[in-house]
Amino acid sequence: MPTANAISYGLKSQDLFSLNPQDSRNSSFLYIKNTHNSYEYCENSFFSLLNLPIIDSFQSYNHYKKLDLIHNVDALIIKSKKPKSFLFAYSISEKEKKLFFINTLIQNLNGNDCLVSKWSLYSNLNIREDLLRTLNFNEIESEDLNFPIEEFNSISPINLASSEEEWMIIWFFILGKSVRWMCGYLNMTKKIIEMHIYSFYDRTGISNKKNLMAISYRFNWSSFINQKIIDVINEHLCLDKKILF
Repeated sequence: MPTANAISYGLKSQDLFSLNPQDSRNSSFLYIKNTHNSYEYCENSFFSLLNLPIIDSFQSYNHYKKLDLIHNVDALIIKSKKPKSFLFAYSISEKEKKLFFINTLIQNLNGNDCLVSKWSLYSNLNIREDLLRTLNFNEIESEDLNFPIEEFNSISPINLASSEEEWMIIWFFILGKSVRWMCGYLNMTKKIIEMHIYSFYDRTGISNKKNLMAISYRFNWSSFINQKIIDVINEHLCLDKKILF
């Protein structure tokens, strides 16, 4: 399991945090596979949204590394012949990550069973709507000019936390979740949550929430997830919607 940015490479990792998901599912595309799990057809938008070369020989992507997780899920669907809906995080580049909502089913086409997979863009993981609403970066930057924000460049915030639990609390905090919300969602007391937040401040030298949010916004700390975060989110999800990691 990756210890830092778990979604850097789009492999075996997904994320479920997006505001107004219905509004953001504004583009769909699909591909079709045969029962040997080999591509028979792909829409051009499949290549475009995943930043892949548009090619005529779809089979060239049968063993494409960044689609290994999807390929494995498709194999299970072909075997069980049961439809499945799930979310998939994919890294377009180091700075651009997208989350897709996927509906996949077995359908008879021209007398042959085929796997039909329809994808919708669910969210751009680099655009945290709740962060952007609460953070005016220019104001914060001008207010805290003496704080050395650039010193946190290329640092994994997970490694700055004292434990997986502490990073989980900081992660929800930088997503804009209140201490009261975390008390209910994480089943923790206010005292424990605040202790972790102030402990993180002391350890890192980050003096207040404004500086923390400025650093998080500048270096995309919201994309750093660990197994503890995944496990806690999964506790609140039904079996069909659990996050693969």
